[in-house]
Order: sequence, then structure tokens, then C-alpha cells
Amino acid sequence: MPHFEFKCTECFKNHKADPQTLRCGTCSGTLSVKYANSKKQTSSQVGDGMLDMPVPLYSLSEYLSLGEGNTPIVSMPNISTMLETEIYAKLEFMNPTGSFKDRGTAMMISALKSKGVSEIVEDSSGNAGASVSAYATRAGIKAHIFAPLSAPQTKLNQIKIYGSILHEVDGSRDETTQAAEEFVENKSLVYASHNLSPFFIEGTKTFGYEIFNDFDREIPENIVVPVGNGSLYLGIWKALEELKEKRLIKTLPKLHCIQA
Repeated sequence: MPHFEFKCTECFKNHKADPQTLRCGTCSGTLSVKYANSKKQTSSQVGDGMLDMPVPLYSLSEYLSLGEGNTPIVSMPNISTMLETEIYAKLEFMNPTGSFKDRGTAMMISALKSKGVSEIVEDSSGNAGASVSAYATRAGIKAHIFAPLSAPQTKLNQIKIYGSILHEVDGSRDETTQAAEEFVENKSLVYASHNLSPFFIEGTKTFGYEIFNDFDREIPENIVVPVGNGSLYLGIWKALEELKEKRLIKTLPKLHCIQA
């Protein structure tokens, strides 16, 4: 029996874990990685010191890293004084391509490479596209990145510099996704969507485990998370649930989502 599988978050049906599968075949619900038995692969290497964080890889040799994770956490004395509480910031801009997306991308691309995938499609408004471009190139995977023309030019340049094929869409973010999905269908390629991939969420879990390490095996009462589609939030929450299940923390903190 494999040590992990997919579980639908809506109808709760279990599915074989395949990085090319993004939705439940029964109800089209979103999928989450479920660790099926006590033989799950764990790692103290993914993200550097992850306290045996379960990872959805059959061998740690499959993990492809550019040095993501283990970002510094710093105190914010001026804001702390102003708000009369201790405030800390975790410096995610120090990840290889400049955002937390590298955490999820590393796991997603590792899973795709382990299955022999050679060409993928992703859509993004900037950060995820740059991240997938960098990691796909390192993995030897040809990547097509769809991005709206309205995306910051610096991000579009970053995607191209890392070596992927950039498809600029003169339309909204939703229209960009639609264009990517149509390209996938027409070309019979793999859709490596960071918004849907269960493996991507498993990568963002490292943020939650790192916070536990950063605060000497404790968790702050409140964590403020910037959200777009919520991949960082979901990864943090899953990490916290795992820590609680291991009885390493007693209670779950409050997570506050901030969206521009």
C-alpha cells in the first residue's frame, strides 16, 4: 500500500496520488494529500530541520531544491511598540525567486519529475510563474507559463530569464487561466497548476513547521498571512494540524488572512 494518497476535500473519496491529477474524478472537488500509514516518508532535510515533516515523495532523492525555505524571522520593534504587542516578520522574499511560492513549487516539480513528466503548463500573475519557470528549468522540464499582459513587467522578464516559454494573454486573470487550460487540452500536456496541486500545498507546509522551530518549539497565538488563492494559508494550517496530531502543540493559533 502506498504511504500517501489523495483525498477529496468535498466528497472525501480517496484517489491514487498522481501529480497530474488536480481534481476529484467523482465530484471535481479539490484534493489533499492523505498519509495512509505509519510508513510515510519523513524528512528533516526538506526546508532544513522540518521535525520529520511527512512529505509525498517515495524517496528523498526525488526532492529538487534551489535552497528554498529556512527564511529568517526578525522582530519589528517600532511596529511592536506602536501596537503594544510583539510583532515578527518572516522574510519570504529571501527565497530563490523572491516569494514563498518556491516552497510549493519545489515539491510540485519534484513530484512531476519523479513521474517522468517532460513538459508542463502553468498560469500565473507573476510570482508563481517565475517560481515554476526556475524550478522546471532546473528539473529539465519544458514549461509554458501563461500570464496576463497586465502583470508587472519585472515578473514577465523573470519568467523568460529563467528559461520558460512565456504566453502573454491580453485579458483578465480568469481569461489567462482559461487560455492555459485550452492549451493543455489542445496539446495534451500536463497542467501544473499551483492553485490546484495537492503537492504544492505540501510544500508550503514547511512555513508552518519553520515557525514552530523559529519560536523554540512553540506557536504564536496569532499568525497573519497574505492570501491570493490561499496556498500559503492552507499549507500553514495543515502543518499546524500535523503538529497538533503529534502532540507537539496543544492548541491551534488564530490565522488572519489579509488580501489587497
